[in-house]
Parts: sequence; C-alpha cells; structure tokens
Amino acid sequence: MANAESRNDINSPGRGGRRWAEIPSKPSQDYDKRSVLLGKNGWVLREKYNGKDSSSETRLTCSSGRKSNFPVGGFYFVFEYTVINENCPGAEWNIMCRGCCEYDQIRCKCPNQGDVIGYAVPCCRNEANECDPCIIHPECGGVINAKRGYIAIESYPTNAHCEWTLNVNPQFTIELRFSMLSLEFDYSCRYDYVEVRDGDNVDAQVIGRFCGNERPPPIRSTGNSLHVLFVSDGYKSFDGFHLSFAESSVVMCRSPAAPPHGMTTGDDFRFGAQVTFHCEAGFHLEGNRKATCQLDGTWSSETPRCVPDKKRCLDPGPLLNGYHLLVLGADDTPIIVQFFCNSSYKLNGEFELMCQPDGTWSGQIPECVKLPEKKHCKEPEAPVNGYYILSRGPGDAIIAAQFFCNNTFALSGNPQRTCRQDGTWSGKTPVCVKGCREPKVSDMVRQKVLPPHVTSRTTPVHKFYSFYSSSSSSTSIKLQNEVSPTKGPPVVEELPPGFHPLYTQLEYECASPFYHQTGSTRRKCLKTGRWSGRHATCLPVCGKFPNLNLQKLSDARWPWQAAIYRRSTKILKNESFKDDWQLVCTGALINQRSVLVAAHCVTELGKLNVIKTADIQVVVGKYHLSDTKETKEQQQLRISAVILHPNYDSLVLDADLAMVKLLDKARINEKVQPICLPEAQSMDSSQPQAFVTGWTILSEGVHVPENETSRVGAIELGDTVDCEQQYAQNGISVSITENMFCARESKHQFSNICPSDTGGIAIFPVSSTSTAGGQKDSGLVWQLLGLVSWGYEQACKPGLYTVYTRVASFKDWIEKNMK
Repeated sequence: MANAESRNDINSPGRGGRRWAEIPSKPSQDYDKRSVLLGKNGWVLREKYNGKDSSSETRLTCSSGRKSNFPVGGFYFVFEYTVINENCPGAEWNIMCRGCCEYDQIRCKCPNQGDVIGYAVPCCRNEANECDPCIIHPECGGVINAKRGYIAIESYPTNAHCEWTLNVNPQFTIELRFSMLSLEFDYSCRYDYVEVRDGDNVDAQVIGRFCGNERPPPIRSTGNSLHVLFVSDGYKSFDGFHLSFAESSVVMCRSPAAPPHGMTTGDDFRFGAQVTFHCEAGFHLEGNRKATCQLDGTWSSETPRCVPDKKRCLDPGPLLNGYHLLVLGADDTPIIVQFFCNSSYKLNGEFELMCQPDGTWSGQIPECVKLPEKKHCKEPEAPVNGYYILSRGPGDAIIAAQFFCNNTFALSGNPQRTCRQDGTWSGKTPVCVKGCREPKVSDMVRQKVLPPHVTSRTTPVHKFYSFYSSSSSSTSIKLQNEVSPTKGPPVVEELPPGFHPLYTQLEYECASPFYHQTGSTRRKCLKTGRWSGRHATCLPVCGKFPNLNLQKLSDARWPWQAAIYRRSTKILKNESFKDDWQLVCTGALINQRSVLVAAHCVTELGKLNVIKTADIQVVVGKYHLSDTKETKEQQQLRISAVILHPNYDSLVLDADLAMVKLLDKARINEKVQPICLPEAQSMDSSQPQAFVTGWTILSEGVHVPENETSRVGAIELGDTVDCEQQYAQNGISVSITENMFCARESKHQFSNICPSDTGGIAIFPVSSTSTAGGQKDSGLVWQLLGLVSWGYEQACKPGLYTVYTRVASFKDWIEKNMK
C-alpha cells in the first residue's frame, strides 16, 4: 500500500459530505503494463485488508476491465479503469483534479519497499476551505520491449519528467503515431512537451519536439529503438497525450550509382541511412556530398558530378617599387591580379592579368620604372581681354590652366593648357577676339550669313583729307592711306564654333509663305560684341484665305475651323462597353497651341465642371463631316488644359467662352491656319458683312452622309432691343448682356447653315491695311467675331435671332492666356 504523509487526515470520512467507497478484495494476479484511463475529477479510494482499515494507506484497485461506481457530490460517476499490478502504482497511472490546490504536494511511499513512488495533489476545497482528498501521481517512464504498444498521459501533473525507451526486433524499425496531443503551446515548446529521439537514449538524434494540440505526422525510426521524453513545468496542465507504436518492416533504397571518376562509401541502404560520394584525384565534387534514404525508398539528392579540378594560378610575388592585389573567386582561388606602383614610379606593362585555365597568368608581370623628376610650371600668360583659372595638384603644384574671355570677346584657340614633365606648357596661349555669338532663331526662320563688310561713309572731315590729296607730295598720299576713317576691318584669327567675326551680317526670311516675319531682316555684328537690330521671328499668318470665292461659299474650306470631340461610351448588345468620339462643337484656331470654343461645349450640362482633358479631342484640317474622309490631312491634337472664363454663367450662358490649350502643336499649312482676333473696338449692326461657319451636329447613332461638309451662311447683326423683343414674343424672356450680340440669317446672301442647331463661329473680313499687325499685302484678312452660344430649340427659321459670345469683349483675357 502507499503511505500518504500529510497534515490532513485522509483516513477520515470524506469531507464536505463525501465518503470513501470500499473495494472488496485485493486482486491476486499480475497484469501487463497498460494505460489507466480514469475520469477527470475522480476519487482515490481507501481499501480494507481482511476487514480492517488501513488508516495510513490509500489504494485504487479493481479487476481488469471491471466497472466501479465512485460517489461524486451524492451521485455516482461510472468509469472504466485497469490496474497495472498489485505493487506500487506504475507509470501509466496519471490522473489529476483541476482547479485549486495544485501547489500543495504530499509525498507517497510504498509500504513494502518504502520507496517514494509519487506525490499527491489535493484537488478540491470543501466548505471549510480545506483541500480534499488527494490523488496519487506515480512515477513514470521505463523500457518497453514489445512489437506494439501505447503510452497515455492524461491530466498530467506539474513538474513531470518521464522517459520511455521503445525497442522492437533488430531487423525492424518503429512507426509511432499520436492519437491525441493536448499540451501547453509554445512556439519553441519550452514548457510542456513530448520529445522523440531516433535511438535508445537521451543523446540520440532528435526527430522532433511537440506541444500544443496539433498532432504531428507519423514518425519512423531508422533503427529498432525510439526514446520518448515527456516534460511539464510547474504551471499550466492540459489533457496530455496518447501515442501508439508498432513494429515496421525496414525501407530499403537501391544502391546509388557512383559518379564517373568517383565512388561511394556506405553499405547501409535502409531508411535513414546515408551514403557519401567521393571523387578521384584531380577531380572535385559538384552537388551534394551525402544522400539519405527516404521513407519512399528514394535518395534525398541526385548523384553528384565529378569535374576536373581547375588549375590554380600562383601568387606572382612582390612587385619591386610597387604592390599587387589579388581578386579571389568563389573557392578562394586567384582569378585576377592588379598591379600598382609607388609614387614617383610608373607601371610598365599590363595593369591587370587574368588567371587562365592552364594555371598561368594572361601576360608578363609588369615592372615599376622610375619617373623623371617633374619640374614645376610657372603661371601662364593671360590672354588680352581674358583671364585663366589654375588647377593644382599635390604640393600645390600647377598642373593645368583653363582660359576664358571677358564679355563681348570670344576665345580663339585651345581653352586649356597642361603642365608637362619638363616644366613647359602644352599648346599656345589662346587669343580673345571681338566677335558675336550667333543668335538663336526658330526652325521657321531661314538664316543667311554674309561675309564681314564695312561700307565706306563720307563725313565732313573728309574735306580735310581731300585738301591733302590735291597735293602731289608722297607725304600727303601716305597720310591719307594710313588714317582713312572708313577703311575695312582687320583680319582676325579663327573664332570658336557659334561665333561670328565683327561686321558679319545675317539675313533672315521665313521658310514658309504661311508665316510672316517680325524683327529685323538683317543684323550686323558690332564692335561691342552685340548684334544690331531686333531678334527675328516668324509667326503664322492669321486670317489669310487668298483663294476664297465669295460667290461659292459652299465650297470654302475654312483653315481655322477646329472640330471639338468628346468621348462617349456606348453599350453594345452583349452588354460590353465601347468608347467612341462624338462631334459636339466647332471652335476657332487662334495660334498653334490655342483654340477658342464656347464654354458650354467643354463643361457638364448646366454646370461649371470642366470635362477631363482625356475626354476631349481637337481635330484641325477637317472639311468633311465624316471622320473616314481626308484622314491624311487631318491633325488630331491632344489637350493639355481647358481654361474656363472666370465670369462664365452656366445658367444664362454669360461669358460663354473657354480656351483649349493644345499639348500637340498644330502644323501650319495651306489647310491649317489661325484666324485673327478682332480689333479693340466693338462690333455693331453697322458691320457690312459677316458669316457663320460650322459642322452639323448629329445625334449619336445617326448615319453621317458621305458628302456632308462644313456649312456656311451670311448673317446680319441685330439690335439688342429687337432681339430681346423677338424672344419675348416667342414666350422666352431673355436679357442680352454686353458680352453677347444677336445675329440672324441674311435675306440677300447664301446660307446653308442653322447656327442654333449646328453651333459654329462667326467671322468677318476686313481689308489688310486695317488689321492689327499693319499687314500691307493685298486681299482680305478674316477676324473672329463671335462664337454661337444659344438660340431657339424649334426648327430653324431665317428671321429668328441666334445669340453669340462677343469675342472682342474678352480680347485682353484671350491674349493673356494664349501666350
């Protein structure tokens, strides 16, 4: 029996109303070792021997496989258990109540041997707050020699340390499986864990350490033994673990093939065994040196290769008056050697040598030769009208000089001189001469260079020299030849690229007839180093339409018209989406990067929100309405920005004006030209002739006629009062602001356009002498009068007024933003 040493009287009836149950007789037979599975919160029983109480002994006994009813709080808890043997409790007896007194331990001893077999932990407290009763946790571990078996630890105690050694027949291995695992979890399994080693002792190779509640996969030994260690700390305890083991036949791998020029060592080809590969002398191994037999009967790696050894280059040794550096490869063999010389020595030979496959270097070892003693250079002479900047080396010695010229002078010669070893300067001192830097002009300006020339000029002083010229003396003739105030320029030395000598002349003209020149047509390089005159520029000609026939307006191809497109998304029959472009307005090109358009064309309907630039496109050079005709002549231009006039009112459409800035520059040609802005004075009804042009705006999905082109019509400007009264008579109350004007179809001239339906731009011609640029060439110059803003919704009638945005009212804003 087990003795319990405690300050509690465990022989008395169970505290808190509980009583001990009695077990009849002690079983006489021995039993094989096996697990004892007892219910949690169970009880340790007190047994009588020969009708007598053993007051200091506790024992839990019962025949193998029998059921026993244990009282718990007035009820019986039924569970099965197995007694291992009649001696002290074995290693598998392991139960424990949870919850309150797990730190108070009672040591238990066997009565016969007197050995300490375990300890008791009082598990529950009664009404008097006393621990009640104890459960024995026996010592655990041992050696198991069997073909199969299992180990179970349930409700394990704290501070446990149990070791098992499992052995099967020598010709077999062991396969171990966990059926349950419930231990305290830790990423490193430092507190409660089960450790399995591949061998019969604690020093064998570790297969794995396990904790938590995730069961590991089946474990297989390489031999016929496994070592199992269970450890718990003094804190938390969980349900424990169940594991089973069984004898397993040995897995064999095929004998591995030895690599060419190599061999293998190791004659054990069972699971877990290793073989080692070796190479003959003069060869080295590429691949894994060892391979392990795996559970599926294959080796863990492929057979490696034996490759010939690469010959090693020897260290070239010290370099006299210098040193060398070795660059090592992956196997610490020299692959490159670099040579350096000490100061005042120069390397004679290759700076770098490569190691060749035959173990020799790629060239001869260089040598360091003594440099001649270098002499210092004195400071060079500065050029007239110039200066230099010195570069210095070690010891503040001068090594180079960089030469520069003062303003209005150009450097002729090499701008840099270096100090030689013998203390002399390379090259010659450059000369600073008078010259002019060539002015920059645009690609459309054609430049012609004329040779230097000074025209003789006559001044009143010439009479003085004429007096001497009348004399026949040689002195007077010599004086006249030497001091003539208008003699030609002296010959100068060669100038650097980009400079011209004094008195050189440049002539300019525009490269295209669609451009006109501003600035000077001829400029001369003056003695001050500056050019005479003004900078020459070629700008596109605006408003020119030389071949226009006013009698055939329907055939007119207006070069400043710009088609404004907006992206629209169509829903196809298969419910997919397709991006398309819809023509929405006609704008006016006013320079190569600016298009004027009505603000309502580039904003959301009735709002001030500008459409994204990616959803707007400008096309110039367009004549036909169809997008498939004349595609080569059209220019599709991307948008960089849309500038809305700050006073634009989206409700009454006042200041209905916006400028579209082009990311792509419009190419000026016969069919693409800008229109001129109007003069500063405002236009009125006295304007003799005006026209409106534009493309017909079709609804989305409507077929576009192949021959449909830009439309045009003559208009006459109307009085503001008459315009407002006409709208009032048609039930529309409007107010015409100073930023608007009204116009309707001319009764006596050609028209095939309805402005309120198509939109468009209003233009008018003026004589060339009255334009803002003072152009003197013959013909008419066209100016932008206005942009169609709004009108009637009903069918077009000749007598109805259309309201336009007056461009002249915004000329300052336009010129500011078109730069």
